[in-house]
Amino acid sequence: MARLHSLIRVESLSTKSSARFEIYHKALGMIQSRPWTGHGVGSFYRTSPKFALKNDPMGAEPNFAHNFILQFAAELGIPATLLFCSLIGAAWYKGYRLTRADLNAKNGNRVPLALLLALTTAQR
Repeated sequence: MARLHSLIRVESLSTKSSARFEIYHKALGMIQSRPWTGHGVGSFYRTSPKFALKNDPMGAEPNFAHNFILQFAAELGIPATLLFCSLIGAAWYKGYRLTRADLNAKNGNRVPLALLLALTTAQR
């Protein structure tokens, strides 16, 4: 657990580069233009330059969102993103409840704990 804890990294907004915020602006522009259906799977890389700020020095460069939720929403729309997040949340909650029950039992099953940790780190 100590090794896993050492891998957790939380960034503050003050240490993020402005280029990251410009990419986020592209994602929000894409979401705003097609909030219900998105632009299609895998379209962020090719479509994002159309939504760049005028003063963005890297605006013409195709890039990924560097944020899973923003990219998912831009490509598949807000309803699909909410559905996906609710499924992940439900699976996490169920795994958390099973993990707590198993850790309280003597010789409990550690598989739910492993699945919960895998699901939590996959969303990072």
